[in-house]
Amino acid sequence: MKHYFGDSADMLPSLIPFVKRGGYIAVAVPGLKYEFGKDVPAEMRPFWNGEMERTLHSLGWWKGLWEGTEGIELADAREMDCCAKAWEEWLTGTHSIAAEDVKMMEAEGGKYFNLVQLIAKVV
Repeated sequence: MKHYFGDSADMLPSLIPFVKRGGYIAVAVPGLKYEFGKDVPAEMRPFWNGEMERTLHSLGWWKGLWEGTEGIELADAREMDCCAKAWEEWLTGTHSIAAEDVKMMEAEGGKYFNLVQLIAKVV
């Protein structure tokens, strides 16, 4: 199941025509505190898959993607303080994937995941 989007160089430029000059594009995406690369932490390996590898990235990775996009100025890029609360709310939901994520989040223990906020002004 594809659960995230926007992780390619094509996505952000495709949004720019829909936003008037001076307007903003803002997203919040689940991310990583640092890029794993091929060194996925042992406790995360049972849960790590190609979809996660493709979509979960660090703040630095996202900043690089957005800073390299013509037609925008990056206004803000940061880790959000609400990561634990967002995951807590997700894990208490009724979606079948949330039930599967409980074990992953217990293994993660607050060490690896974050939420990344990106805001760009269309120029």
